[in-house]
Amino acid sequence: MNPYFTKPIKTADDAIVFFFVLEQGGLLFHPEDDPASVVNATGEALFSPDECVQLRARLDEAFEVMDDPCQYILDMSIVYGGGQ
Repeated sequence: MNPYFTKPIKTADDAIVFFFVLEQGGLLFHPEDDPASVVNATGEALFSPDECVQLRARLDEAFEVMDDPCQYILDMSIVYGGGQ
């Protein structure tokens, strides 16, 4: 499991690092989507059930500390050319 999936997000900076790590690993997805619904190009689940539990917790935390994680990801996609 990716260690960033288990590291609690306590600040907006933590959330920014979390989303950046996801983007750099090709794992970034819309933060309002359930991680269990995210699939790869062949239709297989991208995350294990345990990872989904951790990712849901991190996303909940990100929404608590950031004004708009969705907008941040859109902005990040423009800057880095990534995102989904």
